[in-house]
Amino acid sequence: MKTLFFKILVILLFLPLGDVICQENKKFDLKKDFLLVNFDCKTDVDDLHSVAGLYTLVTQMPYKKIKFHAVAGTYGIQKGLYVPANELFNLAFGKNWSDAHLNRELALINVKKKVKKVLLNQGEIWIAEAGQSDFSAALIRALKTDLPKFDLSKKIHIVQHSNWNEEVTNAADLSFVKTEIDYQKIPDGNAVGNGTP
Repeated sequence: MKTLFFKILVILLFLPLGDVICQENKKFDLKKDFLLVNFDCKTDVDDLHSVAGLYTLVTQMPYKKIKFHAVAGTYGIQKGLYVPANELFNLAFGKNWSDAHLNRELALINVKKKVKKVLLNQGEIWIAEAGQSDFSAALIRALKTDLPKFDLSKKIHIVQHSNWNEEVTNAADLSFVKTEIDYQKIPDGNAVGNGTP
């Protein structure tokens, strides 16, 4: 289900390009905005299907123009084994991904650098959560420290599709992202008859 959701989410975000609307009636700007895709890759392999789906989309026109970065290992507090997929991430994204499982701090530094550049150039950040919001919360806290006068609430948008993902996000992190930025919870993409496309 998550694979189907992710494909639909990306299509909804960009087809037709610029027509997705968040709570502030903002639209994705292909010239300035940035897509950050966070994969937890923990306990099951559906994220690996989503990696392949994202790769398929960003290698086709007009999606080749999307500026994006993928992050593996953005899991929260859930139990279970991590599914290592570095070979797949390398095949799909080359150097355009970070490994938060292997080194969370280095991944956070790398992603923060990319995101800050976009924000300082008047772009907005769109985060697709293929997992929990713990990594996103850490990123937003780091950005608030580096850019204290910047209003991130109108510049960062998270789309979350899973009730379970919210349940296994650290409660403080979930509350933080819900109050500090444009957080959108869509119907549960893992449930039958969820009301999403």
